[in-house]
Amino acid sequence: MMAPNQLFLTFDVTSLVPPRPPFQHSLKEELIFMVTDIAEEDDGQFAIWGVSGSGSSVLVTATGFQPYLYVAAPSPVRDPVAPSGQVAQSELPDALCQRLNQALPPDARLDSVESCRRTPLLYYRPADSSAEGAPFLKFVLRPGASLRRLAGALPGLLQSAAVLELGWRFEDTTLFEADVSLLQRFLADVPLSGGAWIALPPAPKSKAGYTAVKEPRSTCDVEVTSAWQAITCLTPDALQLADAAWSPLDAARVPLRQTEAVRSAQAAAGAGAIAPLRTCILDVLCAPADGADRVPIPGHGDPIVAISCLASSALLPSDKDAGVAGDEEVIAVDDGVTEDADLEGGDGSLEEDAENGGQAAALVALRPDGPTSTRSQAASTALHPGYAADYISASAREGASTARVCWSMTQETAMLGDFLQYVRALDPDVLAVFGASDVFAPLIERCAALRIEGGGLLLGRGRAGGALARPLALKRVTMYSASWVRSQSRMSSTSNQETFRAECPGRLVVDVLRQVLTGQNLATFSLVDCVQSILGRTLEVLRPWRLAGLLKGGSGCGVRENDDDNDANDDGEIHTSSTPVRGVKKQPKTTDPPNAASLLRVARYCAQRAASVRALLVRLATVPELVEMARATGLTLTQTAYQAQMIRTHSLLLRAAARAGYAVPGRQDPVQLAEHTFILHPLEHRTAGLHRDAVAILDFASLYPSIYRAHNLCYTTLLHPNDRDKVAPEDVTVTPTGSLFVKPTVRAGVLPQILAALITARAATREALKSATDPGQRAVLDGRQRALKVTANALYGFTGAQTSPLQCAPMADACLAYGARSCRAALAVVERIGRAAELGPASAGARVIYGHTDSMFVLLPACSAPAEAVGMGKAIAARVTDEFPEPMKLQFERVCRPLLLVHVNRYAGRAYDKPDGTPSLLVKGLVSMWRQAAPIVRTTVQGVLRRVIMDGDPESAARFVEAEARRLLSGQVSLHELIMTQGLWRVTGEQVEAAAALEAGAASPGTPGRGAPPPGSPASPADIRGPHVSLAVRLSQRDAGRSFVLGERLPYVLLAGAAKQDDAAEDPLWALRTRQRPNVLLYWKNKLVRPLSEILGHCLTPARLQVRAQSVESAVGVVCLLTWVVWQ
Repeated sequence: MMAPNQLFLTFDVTSLVPPRPPFQHSLKEELIFMVTDIAEEDDGQFAIWGVSGSGSSVLVTATGFQPYLYVAAPSPVRDPVAPSGQVAQSELPDALCQRLNQALPPDARLDSVESCRRTPLLYYRPADSSAEGAPFLKFVLRPGASLRRLAGALPGLLQSAAVLELGWRFEDTTLFEADVSLLQRFLADVPLSGGAWIALPPAPKSKAGYTAVKEPRSTCDVEVTSAWQAITCLTPDALQLADAAWSPLDAARVPLRQTEAVRSAQAAAGAGAIAPLRTCILDVLCAPADGADRVPIPGHGDPIVAISCLASSALLPSDKDAGVAGDEEVIAVDDGVTEDADLEGGDGSLEEDAENGGQAAALVALRPDGPTSTRSQAASTALHPGYAADYISASAREGASTARVCWSMTQETAMLGDFLQYVRALDPDVLAVFGASDVFAPLIERCAALRIEGGGLLLGRGRAGGALARPLALKRVTMYSASWVRSQSRMSSTSNQETFRAECPGRLVVDVLRQVLTGQNLATFSLVDCVQSILGRTLEVLRPWRLAGLLKGGSGCGVRENDDDNDANDDGEIHTSSTPVRGVKKQPKTTDPPNAASLLRVARYCAQRAASVRALLVRLATVPELVEMARATGLTLTQTAYQAQMIRTHSLLLRAAARAGYAVPGRQDPVQLAEHTFILHPLEHRTAGLHRDAVAILDFASLYPSIYRAHNLCYTTLLHPNDRDKVAPEDVTVTPTGSLFVKPTVRAGVLPQILAALITARAATREALKSATDPGQRAVLDGRQRALKVTANALYGFTGAQTSPLQCAPMADACLAYGARSCRAALAVVERIGRAAELGPASAGARVIYGHTDSMFVLLPACSAPAEAVGMGKAIAARVTDEFPEPMKLQFERVCRPLLLVHVNRYAGRAYDKPDGTPSLLVKGLVSMWRQAAPIVRTTVQGVLRRVIMDGDPESAARFVEAEARRLLSGQVSLHELIMTQGLWRVTGEQVEAAAALEAGAASPGTPGRGAPPPGSPASPADIRGPHVSLAVRLSQRDAGRSFVLGERLPYVLLAGAAKQDDAAEDPLWALRTRQRPNVLLYWKNKLVRPLSEILGHCLTPARLQVRAQSVESAVGVVCLLTWVVWQ
């Protein structure tokens, strides 16, 4: 339990809320806004949250949506025993609907059955190839009915005697589009997406238009209800972007007036405009109640001691953000305090609480971008609790708005209450955090423990007592389950990651950590590491026990000698306890309260963390990339952020199929692919080594998408095995695997059309990006072209993966086989050019020394200079391209001279992109690029590569290795240089805790250990192996608050004295504190010898290796290295 009489510093934060622009909207005008979230509700309703162009919050309740599925139409019963009372074909839908509803459960009953024409997406069948499609029945459910339950019951009912009595027989009861979720169906049918601009006509102008709600259930500025058919999406998806003639008004189910507002919104939507999203960046700090050196456990009584709320509306890069994002001087925690600030004394409670010497908690509310401010400015200041002040009337610096800040000393309950009050008063559209679990889990646990507002973290936009007033919820999200990864041999080293998704009604929660995990290749992913790697800045770290010490009074416990350097600043913001703050009346002396410097340091620390999250948010263009991916693929923003690539392709396929009149089948039985990618192995073909002649690297541009387009590969063009003799040979393409696909003259495939649209839209976006000058607009366009590229490249994986909603093994195998054949054909062309010197003397002797999937490395021994090699590489690429059908194209990427080819996907070279370009060191796949390798390994290998590749001096590289070996083996390296990292890809945090509990029980039988193992699937002893996993178990035993998640990367060092490497792994901080020695010999033998041997073995002749070995006396490790190479 938390110690009694603890102090918490809170603010009356209502005056800190930046004013929202006045709400202006007439119910007689079209309602236009940008969608931020779409949530499925009961009875066919959807809650559509958004923000208008003026910044007003909007909630539209879309009603009346009905799910449906398709079944091929039945045929009449013609045999003599057929019932005499056959229902006429025109009456069949109604009769069938009535008959089925008699047998269906109440929550799966039909609203109607409609006759329509559709073409099955899978297979080309000549009998069903008419332009109108085949006859189908569309089974439409009642609003709110269960499509899943209908799909389970319908096939059996359609073949029942009750249906047969109608005089019709269903020969095929295959269900189409039965496994499409209700949200996906809604998004595809409207159409709609997160980040899209939509328009609704008012009810006076249209019967289906929107109307204001009588009893609002949210706190939004605008809340209306409307039939879903009235929604018109003004933002094009990826398929519509490529259609210059597309207009959203042409597809509107309910006509919109051509007003100036509608036309302006349509233009803005096409340009990718993003509404002014009000954002609150949150950060939470906890401290142990007992001040011990351990991880706080909020659920066990450790309090939250600081909450930082950074209000912002700038989520797009701007000129002022360049180079200064996250700078310390931008954070002015004590902004606005003047000498004539009016202060009045309190009622004495502050002095009484301060005498108890407990902890203090600061809620820091910042406002970095006011209406006229160009710098980040704080609207709050943490002051010495002895300087009791009920309020401070502070006039801000020039350019900032004034603020009236009230202070009070109270308990943690008041601080959390003020926090909730501030967020709701601010009413942000976006809550941005770094690590949703780290921020929201403590808030959820403390609100529950202290019963704040009933115990739930109510941060949403639902009105109190209503259905939308749901507490914020955290849900686990994993890329793959740990058990599935363990079952896949090819997944043994694949990155796997568990994150947390926060659901807050009416507010979009953006987790910057999620984007960093999926988009950045870092060794570890703490906020400090991300700020260092991405922003190039350092961020102070205050451990929880240090925070507890600072807030208890004085400078804290166990302060480092250089800590005082961080407590002062040249701007005079921090004051010692003996120096009164300007304008503050001196209060009676208290007993060891937290001094002003300590409180301001904590406040500044909170502010810096929040500002760093904002800087990452802007630098990574998190919101523009998220919005553009959602717009392009037709998903919600949450789906885009947390769901895999499959759903993006499936969404586009649903839209394209519906527009072309196709019915999409359900999930197919998974099949293992038979084909493989092309590889010309450098070891098998004896081409590995140091190539001093120029090597041109050529790549097929989007090989697999190009193959789909060039050969018309699609679900819709795959010829059914039973129809092989029903199509003329000249109308069929025979693939290398033997599968047959009809040519575009017979039927154009849907997938090639999707790919063509994506590539066309991306080309247009990149052209617009070249001329864009505004940083915000550039971020939007760059996010769009990235989204289009990623979506196009993921299409092959969608058709071939066993986990795909619509795997098609014949098509995926055909694509792989075409890719391998294309590479072999390109290799043959290059060899022919080299033998005959077809492109001039400089092409003589050209040959391929390495190839993999879509790239090939062409050795050009006759090119005397890099510039000549660049020209020849481009000429060879053009000649090879002529041998392939459009749009397949082999492109020149770069020339390397020399090139060190070590293995598949492992090489280094001095790269030239242009004839007159400056060379750079290109390294791929070698240890120097491995994020898990220790810095000493990376820097040593990189130093060798630079000397060998860039300087052309292998002898210098050997001497460098000797020097690094002496430095390492003599213990002259810092512990930082020995830190390695590895991820918990195959073991969950629960399994680590269970292993820790079992080991603790085995170590101390009969005595209570860590407690009972947590629930969940146990890990076998074989899974709890590896240095990082063993370390995770030990760390969990040391500190009950230390928890892990699937995929978390652990830093560790290898220490001396352990028999096994698993036991040698230790936390770097622990090793530093306990002054334990690293096992430098283990680093040398196990981490450095092999990668260095691979490089030097190719760069030095055996004779030189022997000479080097004989000349080395003191560097024993180098002798071992050279001997190892010789014996290879």
